[in-house]
Amino acid sequence: MAAAGAIALLALVGLGGCTADAAPSQSPHTSAGASERPDGPEDPTTTGDAHEPATASGISVEILQTRPDYARRTLQLRVTNGTTQEVTVVSARFDSEHFAAPSTWTGDVAIGPGLTKDLRVDLATSVCKRGALAGHELVTLGLAAASAPSSPDTAPIDAPSHAATDLAVTPTDSKDTMSRIEREDCLAAAVEAIARIVPGELSIDGSGPGATAALELEVTPSGGPGELLLDSIGPTTLLAPVSGERWEIEKTADAATAPFTVELPLRPARCDPHAIAEDKVGTVLPIAVSLDGGEPSGYKLAVDTALRNRLYEFVALSCGLG
Repeated sequence: MAAAGAIALLALVGLGGCTADAAPSQSPHTSAGASERPDGPEDPTTTGDAHEPATASGISVEILQTRPDYARRTLQLRVTNGTTQEVTVVSARFDSEHFAAPSTWTGDVAIGPGLTKDLRVDLATSVCKRGALAGHELVTLGLAAASAPSSPDTAPIDAPSHAATDLAVTPTDSKDTMSRIEREDCLAAAVEAIARIVPGELSIDGSGPGATAALELEVTPSGGPGELLLDSIGPTTLLAPVSGERWEIEKTADAATAPFTVELPLRPARCDPHAIAEDKVGTVLPIAVSLDGGEPSGYKLAVDTALRNRLYEFVALSCGLG
């Protein structure tokens, strides 16, 4: 009676059309972080063509990325249930022309009427194309058929718990997240095609409050075409130059340049008790770069977990927070 469960679910969310053949499975990513937000219900409408995932206006998806997710390259799919009954999401697939492969999520998340929950997916490598790609995203949600209650117009559900119906949703992107990610990813690819910038040694001068540090950045040209100007590096919410407002670099790298090292004298940018506990992007260095004499752009250099923890230790030491 799996078909009966599917029919009941279609009636629940106001669907039209048939469920598509299953797409090739992708490796599942980490289960969702769940946050609920009230949202007014909408009247579902019926759309869709045969042989495609069903569609409905009662279930909506918004694309979001929080600041801590920037370096991790994860995206939030904010799913809102605008129907009058609870639905259970067991899978999600995010397709976009911005990326080389789909991103997927699997789990078991119930969303009550008028409520919202976030599903996190890991992003694939960006595809750097010229021109706008807005409107080329699609989210396919797997909704558990057995979670849909029966109604006078549908047969009782006795489908197995794993039975699901695919629901295709065109997501909204009110914060223009896709364009920002594409700009940042493609700038990073262009920079790294000319030279690789890697955080190196962190040395600490002092053993108590007032201690300073120096972080080395190792720059290794790739030998490829183009010229990269490393103009300066701005402070972060956690780290600042020992003197001045920015670290001035003004060095270029191209195929003929030998590897070189840039040293950044550091001090804490803030010493309140929440400086480390609430940090999100305080160890991501914003580097002003120019490619082939063009306009300056912001290249973001993240550090690995080991160096991030050492920088936290330095801030705690220098601020006397130990």
